[in-house]
Amino acid sequence: MHRVAYVVVGLEALAIGIYVVSVHVADSFLPERGGSGDATSIHLWNGRAALAFWLLVALWLVALGRVALRARRISGSVAAVARTPLRGVDALAVAFPILGLLIGYAGLLVLD
Repeated sequence: MHRVAYVVVGLEALAIGIYVVSVHVADSFLPERGGSGDATSIHLWNGRAALAFWLLVALWLVALGRVALRARRISGSVAAVARTPLRGVDALAVAFPILGLLIGYAGLLVLD
């Protein structure tokens, strides 16, 4: 049961890594940062970052759906989903994309 959550967390970590690296590489091609100003490379790396971001959003929705499904199975009502506390790997699967993007964004600010 928890294997799926671990796979989701692993894929979320991979998507965050790809996103942060892609944004950093795309920024390195900007002319004002001393880059070459190569528009094709900027477009390519921004496209990769966008794909990684949307993959992360989809994985986050999968994590939310898993949590909602488990809470509904346990309690039997849709209203109880919001009252069910998150624990363990389910909490990590829901919180990891948000925390990862915030930490990645702060890291990009530091690199600038």
